[in-house]
Amino acid sequence: MLGAMVAMAAALALAVVVLPSVIAPRSGVGPGGGEASPLVTGEPTREPTVAPTATPTPVPLAHAQKWFLSFDYPANWTLTDRDTFAADNGLSSASATDGNPLVFGFVGNVAASEECAGSTGGGIYTCTTNWALAEGSVAIRFEIAPRTSGSIRPTSIWTARQAVNGTEIPGAEALTIDGLPARFARSTSDVIPYSTETVPGATEVLWWGLPSQQQYSFGYSIVAGIRGPNDAELEAQAEALVAGIHFVPEPVMLPTDPAALAQARQSALLAFFADQASSANAEHVHAYDCFPRTPGASNQTTIIQTLNGSAPMTQPLPVTCQTMSSDPNSMQGWTVTLKQTWLAGRGYPAAELTVVCYTRGDGGTWGCSFSPISIVYPHVGKSKYAG
Repeated sequence: MLGAMVAMAAALALAVVVLPSVIAPRSGVGPGGGEASPLVTGEPTREPTVAPTATPTPVPLAHAQKWFLSFDYPANWTLTDRDTFAADNGLSSASATDGNPLVFGFVGNVAASEECAGSTGGGIYTCTTNWALAEGSVAIRFEIAPRTSGSIRPTSIWTARQAVNGTEIPGAEALTIDGLPARFARSTSDVIPYSTETVPGATEVLWWGLPSQQQYSFGYSIVAGIRGPNDAELEAQAEALVAGIHFVPEPVMLPTDPAALAQARQSALLAFFADQASSANAEHVHAYDCFPRTPGASNQTTIIQTLNGSAPMTQPLPVTCQTMSSDPNSMQGWTVTLKQTWLAGRGYPAAELTVVCYTRGDGGTWGCSFSPISIVYPHVGKSKYAG
């Protein structure tokens, strides 16, 4: 399916539409924001004279569907598609063709480019952007975040994982793009926000972080380098492009009706447990069976398989398994919280393990975390997969 999505994302539509670039102010509005009123005199009231407003100049737009995104941009701009991620199954930390540059492409009224030196080993390439900014120009770079340890551009990170964890980026503005959480920051110098990288010639630099629907721990870093003198116009065009981005495929929003939301919660929870069973190996496919399929319910039972390992237990362990909650999260998915506890026994202490899993809206699992990660189950035997 992902291969089909990549093929779909490689198509670039050249349809051109026309939209106004400026919204004209409302007529009859005074400087203080209130409606203009006629003077009160002995003369008959006359309607105030309102100067005609200029008709906004239409801006022809081209449409692109690239990099699991779709967006509109001024038709006289250039789109450069590096397509470095296609062979790597969507957003990924490496490229099968260029090593590790991680830049998908550029959009702007100048032809920016990515230049990479040869790999020194380990598939890591040293890459730099030639922004090519002239007066009155803008270049917008789309790339993956986070970058790898070999990166020379430590751009900030905004991913689905951070969004659902409640992580914040100091000073960044919270935005919603196509229904999903995003972040925005502006630099009035040539330095990219949250980075040591500069954009030569830029009078301001804009940065956006967008989560990815394809990879839970990766996202998009979008950087716009702008060089005046017409900064305001170029900034507005860059902001309009990013604000109009749609994810491909389009995100499915959770229902807002309480009854429909409750039904979606239960359906996703059942799918989550089924997903856990199907993805586990043959030795612990039943590790999640002790948890009730209803949020808030608990179950006292015995287990012979652990949640955090592949080895079977040598004797049953009495436990309490609780499905604490399944709550909607900002990525239009669910945060499922489970807890497993047991009392002290001969040769082992009492313990409690909390598992937090993040799922898509349909219950498909993105990832789970364990707390504490150092917990040790009693009676654990040897895995048949051990060497």
